[in-house]
Amino acid sequence: MFAVNAGYKFSPIFGLTAGVDYLSGNASDDTSGKDKKFNPFSGTNHKFYGFMDYYYVGFTPSVGLLNPYLTANVRTGEKSNLSATYHFFAPAAKFETDKKHSSLGSEIDLVYNLKVQPFIGLQVGYSTYFANDGTKALRGTANQRGYQDWFWCSLNINPKLFSAIF
Repeated sequence: MFAVNAGYKFSPIFGLTAGVDYLSGNASDDTSGKDKKFNPFSGTNHKFYGFMDYYYVGFTPSVGLLNPYLTANVRTGEKSNLSATYHFFAPAAKFETDKKHSSLGSEIDLVYNLKVQPFIGLQVGYSTYFANDGTKALRGTANQRGYQDWFWCSLNINPKLFSAIF
């Protein structure tokens, strides 16, 4: 497993970040009996693999996961910003059924952040996952819709309860 990203701020209001997450897996034709699959059971799924939580929440792909992504961030005001992230999902190991699958679909996440007070933030988001034949073969859902979507809103309150100076 590894995750790496790099970003560049082109101006005070616009920046880009590109990255890739890799989790090892077992090839679909592997008969060695060795388990090469990495499972991030500690609950970091939402942060790393798209906001739809399509992988590693209720479903762990045996072939691992390769997730290159690109994020654009635009400052929309003094206390707000808008980000858009495109995720491409691919198997980390060889995945074949009746044909070879080099893609497991893609996802787009849109998030608006507003700092209401120094300790209160509002987030509103929309995510959509575009399934393909690889997604359907891996999950065993042949009749799955071509896309899944999700709209959400979150009010985050982080009060400062204790303070110490050393």
